[in-house]
Amino acid sequence: MNQVIDLTKIDSINAGQQAGTVTDKYAFIPTMQVVDQFEKNGWLPVHAREVNTRKEDRKGYQKHMIRFRHHKSTPVMDGLHPEIVLTNSHDGASSFQIMAGLFRMICSNGMVVADAQLSTVRIRHQGYTDKAVHEAIEYVGDNAPRILNKVSDFNQIELTDQERMLFGESALLMRYGEQDIQDERFHVNKLIAPVRSKESAPTLWNTYNAVQERFQHGGDYLKDRKRPWRSKRTRKMTSVTEDVRVNQGLWLLAEKMAELKAA
Repeated sequence: MNQVIDLTKIDSINAGQQAGTVTDKYAFIPTMQVVDQFEKNGWLPVHAREVNTRKEDRKGYQKHMIRFRHHKSTPVMDGLHPEIVLTNSHDGASSFQIMAGLFRMICSNGMVVADAQLSTVRIRHQGYTDKAVHEAIEYVGDNAPRILNKVSDFNQIELTDQERMLFGESALLMRYGEQDIQDERFHVNKLIAPVRSKESAPTLWNTYNAVQERFQHGGDYLKDRKRPWRSKRTRKMTSVTEDVRVNQGLWLLAEKMAELKAA
């Protein structure tokens, strides 16, 4: 059974008005109004967090993310739960975004499917309707089997050592940028190394998950600047925006690698 969380403890999700920094043209739509639409469609909140901000005029209105899981959801292959991810803010910084996600029970990693696989549905505050949210939930939820088929494909694709290193290097470039790569700041072999012995098979899915978990929760793939033969542990991702960007980027990389192997 899914563990439903209490959203009342997160101020930005419960904001009753927009931030004072936005113009009069901004149309305020309470996030909880959207949550109600999810619950009416059988999708319940199982995880939520908000962006940290030091700006006093944005506190309580900043970007936030909620993960929903269907009340009838049971884990499928590799302990995966299909989810729907909602992001929003009340400071004018972003529209509603509703996207597909996966939750891997073994390591509590939230994975967001990239736009290339399943287009993110964006709903502007102006012209908002509950019907639009309902249609978006149906669209994203109905595509869950297609996403799980992709996971099955990734699990069947074996990579060479060179291909696994290429995936790791591409992932680092996507997350950190070209300058850090040129400076050779990372131990790529440690980034792609299996996290658990049962995930040692050199498949695309296992490689993807090793990278994703270390990006999400931190890992020992960063070189010590003074002693580059040693490693330092990276910090876990805490930014909602970075979380979505990195997860979508990794999924897209996995898709591209699968396409290369098929060719």
